[in-house]
Amino acid sequence: MSDEVKRIQVRIGSMVYQLSASEDPTYIQETAEIANELIAKIARHYPSMNTSSTQVLALVNAVDAMRQAQADLKVAMADKDNAVQNEGELKAELARLREQFWELKKDLLYYKNLCNIHEQRLAELTNLQAGKIRQIRPRKTTVPKEYSLEGRQTSIDDLPDYKQEKIDD
Repeated sequence: MSDEVKRIQVRIGSMVYQLSASEDPTYIQETAEIANELIAKIARHYPSMNTSSTQVLALVNAVDAMRQAQADLKVAMADKDNAVQNEGELKAELARLREQFWELKKDLLYYKNLCNIHEQRLAELTNLQAGKIRQIRPRKTTVPKEYSLEGRQTSIDDLPDYKQEKIDD
């Protein structure tokens, strides 16, 4: 941006003003249009109010809007700071959980390997024992018909309906 002072003619309210500034003339024109709209809005709501009072009320409304925007910005910045702090805490928690995950994975692999070793030893011992013990054949037993399960099995349809009995009571 250059330091050259630019002059621009703007209309605010019922007056024409010659403004000088080093900003972009388009920016100055847009700012003047906003000021003119604020004054016109007050004049439409209060048509009997004099020009000076209308301009002062528009200025007060503009300052109020500016202060509200500043307060909103302050809240937004505080929220942003809280979010950044929470992000740091969450990243630290994530790193801690990842470390815990890897420790658990190492333990799991250790115990899996240990189980494999014990299963191999158990298989070796079982094979050694099988060679020394003579195998015993199981005896055949017959179950009398009165003890068979066929007569004792019950389906859901055969069960008494307890809900119906309670309702009938």
